[in-house]
Amino acid sequence: MKTLEEVLQQSTKDINKEYIDHDVSKESLDQVLECLIKYPLDNATHNKKRLNILDSLILKESGIEE
Repeated sequence: MKTLEEVLQQSTKDINKEYIDHDVSKESLDQVLECLIKYPLDNATHNKKRLNILDSLILKESGIEE
């Protein structure tokens, strides 16, 4: 059975190769894991906070926002 980190790494690589011309940094992956651990899928407040954090990471990683 794969760990959450392994699944995220593989899916990130697959998505990047198919749709984006750059790799996601290890730092961003670590921040995604930290976010998922800190804000579990248990209530609407956590869901909104988690989505905001992940959106910011995506914008930063893609170079749209710094």
